[in-house]
Amino acid sequence: MSETASDVMRDCLSRLETLKAQTAKASDAGLAPQDHETAQRILTAIGACKHILASQGFKETQK
Repeated sequence: MSETASDVMRDCLSRLETLKAQTAKASDAGLAPQDHETAQRILTAIGACKHILASQGFKETQK
């Protein structure tokens, strides 16, 4: 594979956004209380992951 670090970072961020959207959609559709709590924890974890990735000095380059 010849992916650059920026390609890998974009892919990771894209996957996190997809997971965030899917989790939020499921939560909005109505979950059992314990599942809603789990969904909120997942959303918090996704936010933390994105923060950590952003703090690694990645700069999006314009193409």
